[in-house]
Amino acid sequence: MGNSDIIHQKPHLLILPVEEQGHFTVYVNLLYHFSQFDIRVTLCSSSARCQELANLRSAGAFSNLDLHLKDIFSAAGVSSAPKAEGHVPPVWNITKEMSSAFKTYMPQLLQAEDPNSRPTVLLADMFLGWSKEVAEELDIPRYVMFTTSAWAPLSFLWRQVGNWTPDDIMTIPGLSPIRIKDGIPVILEPLINVDNARGIICNSYEELEQETVVAVRTHLQEHPNSNGQVTQFLPIGPTIYLPGNPIFPDKKHGDHCLNWLNSQAQSSVLYVAFGTVGKMAEETLLEIAYSLENCNVPFLWALRLPLGVKEASSVLPPGFLDRTKARGHVEFGFVPQLQILNHPSIGGFLSHCGWNSTIESICAGVPVISHPLHGDQPLNARLLEEVTRTGMGIQRSPEGRFTRDGICTGILALMVGEKGKEIRANTAKWKEAALASQKDGGSSSLRDHDFVQGIMQSACK
Repeated sequence: MGNSDIIHQKPHLLILPVEEQGHFTVYVNLLYHFSQFDIRVTLCSSSARCQELANLRSAGAFSNLDLHLKDIFSAAGVSSAPKAEGHVPPVWNITKEMSSAFKTYMPQLLQAEDPNSRPTVLLADMFLGWSKEVAEELDIPRYVMFTTSAWAPLSFLWRQVGNWTPDDIMTIPGLSPIRIKDGIPVILEPLINVDNARGIICNSYEELEQETVVAVRTHLQEHPNSNGQVTQFLPIGPTIYLPGNPIFPDKKHGDHCLNWLNSQAQSSVLYVAFGTVGKMAEETLLEIAYSLENCNVPFLWALRLPLGVKEASSVLPPGFLDRTKARGHVEFGFVPQLQILNHPSIGGFLSHCGWNSTIESICAGVPVISHPLHGDQPLNARLLEEVTRTGMGIQRSPEGRFTRDGICTGILALMVGEKGKEIRANTAKWKEAALASQKDGGSSSLRDHDFVQGIMQSACK
């Protein structure tokens, strides 16, 4: 900060998140982190998400943060309704509704008489491309949050240059070649706009995706913004390890399944979960159930029933719960995933490979059997299989389906086979790298410092 710079108000960060769970979790991590700094934060979201944050604050979270929650729209439980298998979550509707609602709220920001009520910097989700106009109207810098791995912004940036078709091949450093359509779903590209962004924030760390991070920065250098400036690329993840975050934020929940895990042998249990958004076809659920029964491995299954289904008996094999109760536990409600993955009884994770689950498995040192559903999940699975080598795929049928035999073979290979021993040996170094990235002088700590400095200096004139 130069001598001529004067802080005329407290730095005021306006946060515009997408409320789907996989995105919103990252913003909760950031709020814990920002509690360490003398900044004001205004977060605009749905009534449900604002209430969720208010409940956390009432329980003692964010106690040192000057946090203002603005309920600007009422979403009908966007994250509560599972989506069809293989389909992209309908963020179109979320962004459209939020954009319309924010236009109504915008005059309050523009006409605020109190200087502290006017934002000095904006952090917006990757799918809120209209935030560019918000930043321009408020005349403040904007950061764009990719709640993903580094390949996601890279694939988006590359696809903005040249004439691509969905079946064209793209090479992402560290991964085998992929088709364009296997990156960020093409249908979602119009939602993204990083032009004139001060920085792109990413929930990953440089040691995990070193070549990809270099490729992103090179692209940004070679393709400046329309204002002539070069956008910073700041991987600050894993955000669950950012200073200020509780080790296990869900520690008040999940006693039943954690008590069950306490009774199991070390590294013996397979944890099975497929996220909060993706819905599996009932046929696939049956195949998973039969594989868990046939492979004779202890398991903890966090099962989300298909929309409209109230009884597990309608989607599970007859008698499944009774036959497996001696070595298996099925939880139908919320589960504290971080605590589960870090429990000593967990020896493997059958996962959809959403990015949060992917990076949480790496941080916990738990090997993964990948069962991707949609979006970025196939690429995340390949990162585990090809880069960190802490995961393995499942053999599918000739028609591309997951079968009980294929799933069971994968489970046995990971939990009791030689392949599993090899994969498990790789997990420790990647867990250590994730922890090291957030320590003083670590790559994510340095990039986080750049990000926080940008926020603090936004109040300087």
